[in-house]
Order: sequence, then C-alpha cells, then structure tokens
Amino acid sequence: MDIYRKYVTYSVDDFLDLHNLAFLDSSKSTKGTFAQSLKRIEKVYGKPLQELNLDFLRGAEAFMKKLEDSEYSPNTILTTYTQVLKVLKMIDAPLNTYSQYVKILKEKTSERDELDKLKVDLSKETLIPYDTMQEKVISKIEEYSEEEDYYQLRNYIILMLFVLQIPVRISNYTKMKITNRLEDTSDKNFNWLFVSNKSDALVMWVFNKYRTAVNLGTKEVVVTDDRLKEFLKFYIDVFDLKGYLFPKDIYTTKIRPMIAKDIQSSIMLSTYKLFEKALSVEQIRASYMMRVAQIDPDFESKMEIASIMGYSNTLKMEMYE
Repeated sequence: MDIYRKYVTYSVDDFLDLHNLAFLDSSKSTKGTFAQSLKRIEKVYGKPLQELNLDFLRGAEAFMKKLEDSEYSPNTILTTYTQVLKVLKMIDAPLNTYSQYVKILKEKTSERDELDKLKVDLSKETLIPYDTMQEKVISKIEEYSEEEDYYQLRNYIILMLFVLQIPVRISNYTKMKITNRLEDTSDKNFNWLFVSNKSDALVMWVFNKYRTAVNLGTKEVVVTDDRLKEFLKFYIDVFDLKGYLFPKDIYTTKIRPMIAKDIQSSIMLSTYKLFEKALSVEQIRASYMMRVAQIDPDFESKMEIASIMGYSNTLKMEMYE
C-alpha cells in the first residue's frame, strides 16, 4: 500500500493550503519560501507536482542528487531540501523516512559549511584591502571623465558600483533599467536606477528582483556617494542611454542588456587594469566584509548591510571576523 496515496495528486496550491493549516502562525516570507521551493522542484523534474508521483519523497539520496545535478546553488539546494522536510512532517511520513532526509541534510550542510570556511581562509590570504581598492578607483575618476570609449567607461563604472557602495550581487544589475519616473519602478519584472530630474537630485537603486526578494521584498538603496552619483549621470548622458543601464553593445540596432557573466568579465577586466590582478565580485564582497568586521558595527547595522548584500542573516559576514 502506498503510504503517500492520499497526496499523490496534490498540486503546489494543495500543499500550500496544507502548509497554512499546519503552520497557522507562519509569516508571509516563510510561506513564500515554501512555495518557491515546491515550484523549484517542478523545474528540476520538468513536470507539475501532481504528475511527479511524489518521487522527491521516495528517496533521500536520489532527491539530493537530482537537486545537485540542477543549476541551483548549494544554498538554494539546501533551502529546497529543508522545505521537503516540512512536507514529510505535514503528511506524517514514517519516522525512518524522515530520519533519512534529516541525515542527508546534515551531511550536506556540514560539507557546505566546511567549504565556505576554506574559501574564507584562502580568500583572506589573497584579497586586496577594500580601502586600497576605493583609493585606486577614486584616483582614476578624472582620467575616466575624459574617456570616450563606451566599453572602457562602462567597465569602470561597474567597478565603482562594487567599490564605492555596499557591493550587492551581480544579478541585481542584470537587466537593470533607467528611469526618471518613480512610478516606473513598481514594475517588478526589472530592477531600476531612478534618477530624479527634480531639485532633490535623488539617485536610487530599486531592487525588485534579487536572490532573497521573496523573503525581504523590494529594496530601495539611495546612492549617497556624490562621486558615484555624478558619474552615473555623466555615463548616462554621454552615451544617451535609455532603457537598459548596461547594454552589452550600444552600436547595434537591437540593444541587449549585459548578463551575469558579462558583468563578471567586466569586473575582472577593470580590476586587472587597475590592480594588475583580476578579481571576481565575490572577492570584492569578501574584502568588504573583512572591512566591516574590522569596524565592528552594531547588530542592527550588520543586519542592514547583510540585507543589502542579499543575505537573510549575518552568518556569512561573521565568518570574516
């Protein structure tokens, strides 16, 4: 007899209803994480949940392998796996089945934590101090103010975004659009750079789409560094940019935005030119976190920084203390 027979035809919405009954006091973000995880399982298997015969509940190791063979990051995989534990609880799965899933989750979490620690230890030995990067980038502002080559200027200003303000994830800037109308930024399909044409001279990032948006919602981050603010305006005006902030090429009839690998390549090219060492965005973010650790801000400030960087807590930052 199939112990899951009652739930075999359950859709995502059916499991969401069951979740809401089982966890009456759960927050909107908790419900969102659960829903996203179920939809992710559908993408991994390539079928709607009700057509999977609950295969993801029929083998702890097989399900983990299925996730690891996908395009998702280790953290996303662990989040998805954790939500499946909730499903097993809700449908009152046998204890030995639940225990198998818990065992795999603990093993993979431990592996992830050890790897993260190793990466941190290695990066500390090779990072350029964040203050040094800032000084070098600032020293080149006048030189790049005379730059006429689109690609050189674009690459430089992309580096500024990660060095003169809190460095967010690359994905925050892919398909980034420009507007001077605040109402445009409510379009959740894009992230936006809002440049006010009023006397307040407000320049602000509006992040609708980023890795933890389902939990944290839209993030509005005002550009407070005057040098970056003015250079963004200068860059937009010089190349008469409309639509996307970072076109891959402005000399074609069809304008396409840079994608993540393009921005990563841009960062590596510009850091090699300035520091004679190609750096990844993750290395720049690590340098920033080391500087934050040295300043040792209060917990509330740490949480705000972590939130802007795309983390739901301060654990990643604390690894650099």
